[in-house]
Amino acid sequence: MSKTSMCLSMLRILNSYDIISKGELAVLLDTNERNIVEYKNELEACGYHITVTPGKFGGYSIDKSEMLPSAKLTEEEKASLQEACHMLHKSKSFLHEKEFSNAVGKILLNKVTKNETSNLIIERFPLKMPKEELEMRYNILDEAIKKKVKVLMEYNSANGKTQEYIFHPYTLYNYNLGWYVLGFIENKSNHTLSQKPYYYKLNRIENIKLLNDHYSPLITFNVRDYLNSYGMTRAGKLYHIKLILTSPYNSVVGERIYGDNQRVEVLDSMHTILECNMRGLENVKAFVLYFGSSAKLLEPTNLIDEIISEEKKMLSQQVSNKTIFFDFNGTIIDDLDLCLNILNKMLSENGYNIVTREKYLDIFGFPIQEYYEKAGFDFSRDDFKELSKEFIELYQRPSLSCPLHVHAIETLKRAQDLGYNVVLLTASEKKNVTEQLEHFGLLKYFNAVLGIDNIYASSKVQIGLDYINNYNLDRNQCYMIGDTDHDCEVARKMGINVISYTKGHQSKERLSKVNDKLVDDLLDLFDYVK
Repeated sequence: MSKTSMCLSMLRILNSYDIISKGELAVLLDTNERNIVEYKNELEACGYHITVTPGKFGGYSIDKSEMLPSAKLTEEEKASLQEACHMLHKSKSFLHEKEFSNAVGKILLNKVTKNETSNLIIERFPLKMPKEELEMRYNILDEAIKKKVKVLMEYNSANGKTQEYIFHPYTLYNYNLGWYVLGFIENKSNHTLSQKPYYYKLNRIENIKLLNDHYSPLITFNVRDYLNSYGMTRAGKLYHIKLILTSPYNSVVGERIYGDNQRVEVLDSMHTILECNMRGLENVKAFVLYFGSSAKLLEPTNLIDEIISEEKKMLSQQVSNKTIFFDFNGTIIDDLDLCLNILNKMLSENGYNIVTREKYLDIFGFPIQEYYEKAGFDFSRDDFKELSKEFIELYQRPSLSCPLHVHAIETLKRAQDLGYNVVLLTASEKKNVTEQLEHFGLLKYFNAVLGIDNIYASSKVQIGLDYINNYNLDRNQCYMIGDTDHDCEVARKMGINVISYTKGHQSKERLSKVNDKLVDDLLDLFDYVK
């Protein structure tokens, strides 16, 4: 009898006994005990786990659930399993594809290959993150859930901010081909839990690690209170949506389920009504706007104006050739006094004479290092990088208390209403200026925020040129508004028009030497723009 036959015979015997000794197996198979060990190794190489129990009443045993099913598969059934393997291999959302493929391979008594089916599988908008990284995050959270231990994670939210959380993970779930974790946030200072659970998308987790601390799950928590087939059941207000759809969506809208209690009514060959329940205002707005001009919102009526406003905002945010680049420091924000006070504080602490407001207006400029030298710093003994860091530390938080220049908001709003592409172009670090814009509620007025990547205030010319080239803007219809001669230099190197604002960090007399288009009030810039 061949070795293969002996291994299969041994497999049948093991399936018939709860436990059997090596000697008994040798007798039943009419062979020696040394061969039994060899057959055992062969079976384990094929994926069967054989348990060896030592002692007088010990022996070999096998998990009966590992035995192959006795029913034979048709060719169509085999093909369907192979196709499933192929589809799951293409999907990054199925993290256990390898194990599934191995299991199917055992069922088919053959290795399942990835290209045995000719069907073309396309995953629209595939996840950018490598599957291995996603699986690593999944495994850490899965272990935390099983062991009931806390995790420390850094999460990049949709607004681009990264925050660190102590998190109690309760469950992992897959929604719309994306992996999420649901759980509670622990307050770092007093260790209290958030009143409601939060959910986080795994591919937005930047760093994660298991902590040594265990947590006790809330006995009142029931995952079904928060999750269903449509996602988070408490993620925002529940809306009843009613749309009337025309071509091309009127004929295909009934092919998918978009929300709970969905109803589709065909009115005629050109019109279909879709009704369903959805949660979250932003989710509802995105859903309605997805259908574009083919949709008319009937309910809820209180959202109609908001949807129209959103559509107008989308149109206004389309990059237009008519573009105004605004400087920030000294143009939008009136931070002259703060900057002067910080400069004099650093001068005084380093043993130099302070400067007057008039001198400041005459020496301030770019590059910053040259301006510092004119103020009195000696870089043979002073470190420019250290001074730059000190300035930002002294400037950033107090700047949030600075006033905005007169008519700054009115000017931005008017530019937006007139259809200009409004862009912030600054030599400040983008992260810092974004914080300022958020604080003053100004982000909504800008279609783009262009800043530098460090605090040493290098030229912003290339940043502006890249933007113009990326969007193929007409330079004749682009304008720069700033408060320094450097802004004039930047604009001319970019090949665009420039307007100088006289209430910032340089004197009017100084600006008049480099530009004849001067405004004392920001609203007056519209006398120059076409």
